[in-house]
Amino acid sequence: MSPLGDINGGLLSTDEIDALVAFIRSWEANPPADLPPLAPPASTPTPVASAQQPSGTPRSFSEQVLPIFEAKCAICHNSQMTLGGWDATSYESVMTSGTNGPVVVAGDTANSILAQLILGKQGLMPPSGQLPENELQIILYWIAAGADNN
Repeated sequence: MSPLGDINGGLLSTDEIDALVAFIRSWEANPPADLPPLAPPASTPTPVASAQQPSGTPRSFSEQVLPIFEAKCAICHNSQMTLGGWDATSYESVMTSGTNGPVVVAGDTANSILAQLILGKQGLMPPSGQLPENELQIILYWIAAGADNN
């Protein structure tokens, strides 16, 4: 069964998702009268070049990065549904999948499609809104430090 439910028409295409996200974001400028105002936008993320190691824990794909991908990405990017050709469910798939080439360029956040997307520089992922700052920094630091499988 698809995440949206087969009774609701099944999966949305990438174009349909983009249109839906654009529509929802348009509410910021002109909110529907029956909805409360949107929360203020999240603070601007730290630039990619200054990705810092999260304090208190060593960088770890399986302990820090993969849980974020599982919670925030895998609903649309998994082995059954790889939107954008990307699968976020394992280290191997994270590093090798993606319609436009590898999504992660180890050691290079500026050229990693994933970094650009989570920072909102090439669209915004996840479409539900920007990741919390601590999750952004975990992913950015992992990429900058070489995107190891550790």
